[in-house]
Amino acid sequence: MKNCRDKIRKTYHIINRVSRRLLVNSGFSLVELMVSISIFMVITSITLVNYPKFSNKLSLDLLAEDMALSLRQAQIFGSSVLGAKGGSGSTKAFSEYGIHLDDPDNYTAEYNYILFADINGSRSYNGPEAVATNFVCPLIGGPVANQECLQIFKVTGFNRVRSLCKDYATDEAIDQRIASCSKDEKQLGSMDVVFVRPNLDPKFFLKGKLGEVKDTTNISNVGIILESAGGEYTKTIVIWRTGQISVE
Repeated sequence: MKNCRDKIRKTYHIINRVSRRLLVNSGFSLVELMVSISIFMVITSITLVNYPKFSNKLSLDLLAEDMALSLRQAQIFGSSVLGAKGGSGSTKAFSEYGIHLDDPDNYTAEYNYILFADINGSRSYNGPEAVATNFVCPLIGGPVANQECLQIFKVTGFNRVRSLCKDYATDEAIDQRIASCSKDEKQLGSMDVVFVRPNLDPKFFLKGKLGEVKDTTNISNVGIILESAGGEYTKTIVIWRTGQISVE
């Protein structure tokens, strides 16, 4: 019996010593703490370095979606029964609606583009350009007869509209498509995309850099090329003659 008690006592002391050692060694050593802090600093540095690029890409994605929504808004207006007032105050029902984009090279500050009602049926925007910084969109039926401007959209921030392009979508890779849009025969000075009720397909009214009207008979699509602040990323809004509006 005595031997049994002695064995239990010895076992208890051994367990007690082991437990104390484990408690003493359970914390971080100085080396482990320094390694953990170093790993945290590396991860934080990588995140901070890549944040501006991530922010630029996200901002450009949002801009492309906003412009595409503006075009779809004109498409819905043009295919619905929304009426517009002329200069005399009378309502011209079922007006055509469209988006007007001017030459990006004309803008030194933020870029503006216009949602308009085609009151005179010209299938193009007739009104003042939105180049001026303090440009205010006139009201339909305002003091000037047949002002067609409905709403002005502003491209704020450091993103920009790089170029307007006809026949953008081809069988080439995206980078090659964007590069080919810098050619004189593809670049546009202005673009009107007009939707006529009851169809969803647009009518294009295009002008070159010198103001010459382009023949749109065989043009299947047009592109609006957007560029991020640092120029690392591009997005293109493609408007097809069939009425499809896509972002790539």
